[in-house]
This record gives sequence, structure tokens and C-alpha cells, in this order.
Amino acid sequence: MPAEDALGYVRLADNLVHRNTLAVAAVTTEPSPFFPPLYPGFLAAIAFVDERFRTLLACVGALEFNPIENTCVLEFGSAIYIQIGLSALTLTLIWISAFVIFRSTVVAAISVVFAWGTGRFSEVAVIFLTENIYLPCFAAASLMLLLAVRDNRFWQFIGCGVAIGLAALTRPSAQYASYAILFILVATGVSAYLSCKSTKVLVGTMLFVVAYCGTILPWMVRNHMQFDHMALTKGYASKILVERLSYNRMTWSEFAITPLYWLPGPGEALAKQLFDEVDYRRLGFSAEDSFYRTGVGRDRAELAGMFSNEADRMTHLLEDRLMNEPVKHILVTAALSYRGMWIVKYWSLVAAPTMLFLFARCFWNRSWREFAIFLLPGLFMLVFHATITSNVHRYNLILIPGMALSCGWLVVRLFDMCGISARLSRRIDNVKLRAD
Repeated sequence: MPAEDALGYVRLADNLVHRNTLAVAAVTTEPSPFFPPLYPGFLAAIAFVDERFRTLLACVGALEFNPIENTCVLEFGSAIYIQIGLSALTLTLIWISAFVIFRSTVVAAISVVFAWGTGRFSEVAVIFLTENIYLPCFAAASLMLLLAVRDNRFWQFIGCGVAIGLAALTRPSAQYASYAILFILVATGVSAYLSCKSTKVLVGTMLFVVAYCGTILPWMVRNHMQFDHMALTKGYASKILVERLSYNRMTWSEFAITPLYWLPGPGEALAKQLFDEVDYRRLGFSAEDSFYRTGVGRDRAELAGMFSNEADRMTHLLEDRLMNEPVKHILVTAALSYRGMWIVKYWSLVAAPTMLFLFARCFWNRSWREFAIFLLPGLFMLVFHATITSNVHRYNLILIPGMALSCGWLVVRLFDMCGISARLSRRIDNVKLRAD
């Protein structure tokens, strides 16, 4: 049953279908500047052709709906099946990415098995959250970036721009990933021009910018006409940043415990055995005085009471709070990045270090550059989310493709060390695994 964030997206879709307005409150025609359009529009499109799903939207979107005392008939119609199809699309993109990078169907197949085995795609497919569209769009953007840098074909630059543009229309934070992608393309283009006087990458970079801007511009024009601001969303940044800045209150003893407490699996239990409760209690999510609950509760309320407009709220947060402790903000960002990468408990204990090891290899082995380029947008977002948000695991599911590819490589590398992978490769695809 839709609740919390999922309930908001269902109500957005319901208002689109029945009132032709992107509004988050139940049964209203007052448009909202907070939310991007793609996922609510996706749900609304399903409802237009699926009567059962349209009926569910109307029931859940009603003023009297209560997710605890539900009276709606849970007839999702074709919506869940379509979202399962999107999960399958993401898995397909993971297979293609693994084959492009490692040139082995063995690694590709094992990577898909690992990605599917996380269970995250099955979980996402049966709830109404933006990840259903965001994950395949971001995976496609990463793949197109890799192909554009490697092959320099114009359609790849355009595809990258469209994919990251669609990701931004699903989750606005993806617009910052476009800056990271642009930096990679410009650096590659300048290097190509200086080394061999080729301007193809620079021209392709301009096509990327045109494709990206062309994808998001219609929505920005809509926001300018309705709310007099030329941006994807408005009014939500301060709500997220104040939540993040709550973590800057941690003491140095709490900071020292974070590597153990935020380690998945035995980490939290060990921390509770080794340290006093006062040293770790605020690092979790459930305690009333935890950094997370303080940020989303008391701090948000106080900020709203202090300032009446978004510009003043952001000025206060940036100038009076963040810039007063820049070093601590950087260190806490590193700790939250560490917490954010453990996206699938025990599997992450192997997948995350392997991914970072392979990423580091590109600095002394240029043959790994393709893998590093594929990872860069996701790694950038990991740090970016830790800089401005509480960086919960859900935000970093875009790292699953990179982690799955890393585990696929690791398994075949171990087989190779035991003399198994060569036989597997000859039998399946006759492709020699590049292990070094």
C-alpha cells in the first residue's frame, strides 16, 4: 500500500489524471514547484490506458485515504508489470555495459546475476518510487558516456544527454551528474585536440549539451511561466540541506566511531558492545535525538519559522552554518559517503571495495580507463549526496551496476587463477578475459 514518498507520487499522478495538474496534495488543482514530472507522468500514462490502475489512483488520492486504515482495493493493473519491465531493462543495460568493458559474456552474465541477486530491483518494481525510472536512465547515461569517450560517435553523445536529462526530470539531483559528465567530456575533448588535433569529441560534447538542455528545457519553461523561476524544482533544497547539516553536530568521538557503527553486518552490534550508548546513539535513525530525526523534525521546523522564503533559508544554511565549519563538513561528508556506499548489506562488503580497487587501477593501468569512466557519474553522486543530504542507501542504488560488474570481474578472475575461466570462456564465447 502506498505510504510516505510513494503516497506522494501516487497523488501527483492522480491529480495529473483527474485534474490535469501536477500537485502533491490530495484532490487539489494547486500546482507544486517541488516535484519533477517524469515519474508522476509515467504513472498517469499507465492510468490513462489501464482502468484498474486509474481507479486505484482515485481511491488512494482521495482526501479521506489513510494508508494505515486502508479501504482501497489493491488492483495495480499493469503498473507493476511495466515497472518489472523497467527493472529488466536496467539488468539488460548492466549486461551490455559488462560486455562492452570486459568483452566477455561470462563476466556480463555473472554481473547480471549479482545485480538481480541484490533483490533491490524486485523491491523497487512493486512500489511507486522514482527509482523505477531513475535507475535505467542513469545506467543508460553511464553506458552512453563510456561509448562516447571510447567510440566518439555523435549519437552516443546525444544519447548520453537525453538519458541524463530524463534522469534529472525524474530526480532533480541528477542535473549535477550532468556537470560531472560534461567535465569528463570536455577533459577528453581537450586531450584529444592537444594530442592529435581532433575536434570530434568537442563537437560531440556540444551535442551532449544540446540534447540535455533540449530534454529538460520544456519543464523549466513551464516552471518559469507558472512560478517565475527557471529551474527544475523550487523550495525543496533547504529541506534537504538542513537535514544534512544536522550531522555536522556530531562530536569527534562520534565521528571516530562511524567507520565501525556504519559498517554493514556486525558493525553496529560491535559498536554497541565496545562503546557507551551516548557515543553512538545519535548515529542511527530511530533515536529521538538522532541526527536524522533532529534534521527532518526540529531543524526543518525551526528553519521554516525563521525565514519565509527559500532564498533566505539557503543563505542562512550556507553562510551561517556550512561555511562556519567547512573542514568538519568535508570530514562528515566523507563519513556519510562511507555509509552511503553500503547499499546491500553483506554483498556490499565485497562489492564496494572491489569496485573502488578497480576504479583506482585506472591511475596506473590505462586499460582500465573505460571502467573508471563508467563509474564516475555514480561515484560523483555518492559524494554529492553525502555533501547535501543524509545520503540514505536508497539514493545510491545507481552504484549497483558498477558493483555488479566488479563482482563479475572478481569471480572470473578467481576462476582464472584456478585455471577455470579459460575453459569457461572457450565453451561459452571464446573471448579471453582481460584480467590485467
